[in-house]
Amino acid sequence: KDLRPMSSVHAEMTEYLNELESILLLTKRTPIQERALPASDLLGDHQLGEFAIVLYDYLVLLDYSSPQPFPNWQCDAIHESITEFLGVDGSFQRLTLDDQIRLVDFVKRKHTELSNYL
Repeated sequence: KDLRPMSSVHAEMTEYLNELESILLLTKRTPIQERALPASDLLGDHQLGEFAIVLYDYLVLLDYSSPQPFPNWQCDAIHESITEFLGVDGSFQRLTLDDQIRLVDFVKRKHTELSNYL
């Protein structure tokens, strides 16, 4: 069992979200690829694997933090946003890289709101 204070768990979750954003922002792409190709086609195998692991680590801590101290409805909203990354079959959704960056920003804003419950 993890006995850390929730503020340190929240901080670790923030680091995971920053890492997700970094993976997306550091993806090499041309302007044409940026508009036309989904992010999953631009990420290499290593980057895609790293992205999936960091996303999983974030979700584990989110689940650990609900329903106490974070409310279920807030965590559910974050879960719904994160599932935008995943398709029905568990593969990455065909969102463009910019769409995924905007989605990570949205999740980061929702995550910041969780600090009100600490």
